[in-house]
Amino acid sequence: VKLYPTLIHPSIKLASLYREENQPGREVETLLLALERSHGNLDIRLALADLYKASAQSERSLHQYQLAVDENPDSMIALVRLAEELYQRGEHSEAEALYALAGEVDVVPSSGYRALASTHASQGRINDAQQLIEKSIHYAPSDPLNWLQKANLHDEADEQEEMMAALYKATKIAPNQGRTWHALGEALHELGKRGEAVIALEQSIAVEPTYLPTYGTLIEVFGEINDNNKVSETIEAARSMVPGSYLVDLYEARMWRDQKNWVEARSSLDRAISKAPGITKPYLDLGTVLARSGQYSSAISVYEQALRIEPLNKFAFRGMEAIYKDMDFSDDKVEGLLKAAYVTALLYNENLLQNSTNNFLLLDNLANNRYSLSMRPNCLSGFVIRTPFSSADLLLCIP
Repeated sequence: VKLYPTLIHPSIKLASLYREENQPGREVETLLLALERSHGNLDIRLALADLYKASAQSERSLHQYQLAVDENPDSMIALVRLAEELYQRGEHSEAEALYALAGEVDVVPSSGYRALASTHASQGRINDAQQLIEKSIHYAPSDPLNWLQKANLHDEADEQEEMMAALYKATKIAPNQGRTWHALGEALHELGKRGEAVIALEQSIAVEPTYLPTYGTLIEVFGEINDNNKVSETIEAARSMVPGSYLVDLYEARMWRDQKNWVEARSSLDRAISKAPGITKPYLDLGTVLARSGQYSSAISVYEQALRIEPLNKFAFRGMEAIYKDMDFSDDKVEGLLKAAYVTALLYNENLLQNSTNNFLLLDNLANNRYSLSMRPNCLSGFVIRTPFSSADLLLCIP
């Protein structure tokens, strides 16, 4: 980055490394500097917007998405991302207008239609998404990603025959890509065709031995038929191909968890966390293992660590909620504890509070599972952060 300050991808990669190391302040700093040097590059603008969104800074993320559209009015990606943000904020009519505008852009890359199809699919508009992916295929019929997404949409519509046809098409177009064979193997596995699934998954490893998701699915298949030797062999093969990857430890932990060997499962997950301390998945899996083994307090602590990394992670909240309900807590008490956990996660990292040491929350009556928010007398203004709880919007002070 120092040698070539105007290049885009080194800055984005550096920012992603800071994210993995749980240094959001450095990540923001890197992206802001890259944005200035690149005179508002779209990729960096969207990366910064995504960062603000992930850290619950909704107004800042919206501002960056809006700037992306203002600076790139003919970019379908920018239009779609702003539309997604507005839709999630409940501004449906404005989002619909942007979606329509995105579809009218004259020169649209295949990836743009694919992104728009993903958005429609996430909102349950499978028919609209299928029409868009057909347009994407029209522009790039030899792109395997189009056929993989087409298969996913047929899966959503419970159209198994069409799904399998799209997957086989993807493997013909890109026979040397592990992800195409992996997708076919996953589908065959879901259909209960384990023998055919194993063949496809082993082909995925043969053409792309470093594509780790294939090993994870293969381990799952062997685990279902109780072939522990094959499970162990697959784990060791993955570890030899990609040494030092935390994903292999996750796969190993899954094996131990299925065997109800909680001690070994925790050991594997501890290794995964040591390798990837800024990734939430190992914490979530560890929370599950601890909860299933009856170590509720330890599980809650681990879920809280996951929330420090990603305060809006729904799986962490669901895990905590399940534990509290197992402990026969009342609904009001559960809601209060979850709200308190969310606020604590925000307070843990000042960068999640708009990078200001002056922002604060005063929490009262936590013993009664409720809290109130107070503002200092010298507050000039405030802003609201949306939380996963409709009744718990947070008003933060700006002195």
